[in-house]
Amino acid sequence: MAKLSARGRTETYRVVKEYSVNPDEDVTVRKRTVVLMSDGTVLEKVTVRFSYPGADPKGRLHDWGYKIKGKAGLTPAEWLAKYLAAGFSQD
Repeated sequence: MAKLSARGRTETYRVVKEYSVNPDEDVTVRKRTVVLMSDGTVLEKVTVRFSYPGADPKGRLHDWGYKIKGKAGLTPAEWLAKYLAAGFSQD
């Protein structure tokens, strides 16, 4: 798992996109978070809400932690515009 503050870097931008899934399935919400760090590294995290019979009625959140997706290769403004055009919202 990638550490967000490793080597003195900070978050430049964070974008989020929620996906609706079939309510008849165990996963009721799926959220993808993508972060651009000050050194140009892109991190990604997927969060889901499990809801199944016999469990908490609100469901249980679970995420797999941040993973290194790669380097941006774009200026921060271009990177943000690309993700906003793809349907993400700024968090």
